[in-house]
Amino acid sequence: MAIPTTIESLSTTASSNGPSGSDDRSTADDGLRYAYAFIRQTVSLGANIASASTITPPSTGYAFNITGATTSNTSASTNSWDGRLILLIFAGALQLTHSSNLALPGSANITTAANDIAEFVQTASGSWRLVNYRTAADSLTVQGALTVNGNTTLGNAGTDTVTTNGSVTMNAPSSGTTLALTTVAAGNAATIAQGALSAFWGVDGVPRMTLGTSTNHGWRLYVNNSPFADVSTAGKLTITPSSGYSINLLSGGPASAADTGAQGDIAWDTSYIYVCTATNTWKRAALSTW
Repeated sequence: MAIPTTIESLSTTASSNGPSGSDDRSTADDGLRYAYAFIRQTVSLGANIASASTITPPSTGYAFNITGATTSNTSASTNSWDGRLILLIFAGALQLTHSSNLALPGSANITTAANDIAEFVQTASGSWRLVNYRTAADSLTVQGALTVNGNTTLGNAGTDTVTTNGSVTMNAPSSGTTLALTTVAAGNAATIAQGALSAFWGVDGVPRMTLGTSTNHGWRLYVNNSPFADVSTAGKLTITPSSGYSINLLSGGPASAADTGAQGDIAWDTSYIYVCTATNTWKRAALSTW
């Protein structure tokens, strides 16, 4: 029985690997040398691979530099075996295209950058799956859903910006606990981008303030579980007491006494203060210095 000379020719069944008991024992040392070489090859940097629609990793090596910028759709299994792990280091930008032969998380294509690293496993002949991807900036890219349990720190509080694309849901673990947005140094602001956080809730499950959750207000303050104050995306402030009329503070006055308005609207300009006393009915008082 011949001694295996390439790692892909090895069998997972011990008795299928040479030399056999009836072979010339003088070749046993050659078998040991090949075995040592196979171990070394599985943790070595292999030959460079030119980017192509189908890339073919050599049988020797674990990590490979990918040169060029040709879109890759799959990786061949000519020199590989099921369960093989390979690490690809990209020299520049190219697209990894999700397919039945190149499974990418979330079925989403990936555009690489120089020195990005991707790890793949062969799941079947001609089929590879991405199991890990790290960018050159040493950040972790997750395609698809990510669930984190326990205390989690994202980025360096002093220098890093954490950016999310899409919706982020944060759940307090139990009654009486809070979700806090805080700063670590005096003078630093904790900011929330438009649409990033929909509501602040009290520990009793009652909303206290919402942000950007309606077309008619930029934020809303609640009192006793009822809207009390709204600021619209246009800058209009509306105060709604528990009884009586709402008060709406506007910038700029009406064009006429019959201009569009709702009872409770208040506006001003350099000459007058205006009050809407009924629908589309305005009264004004002159402003003067003293």
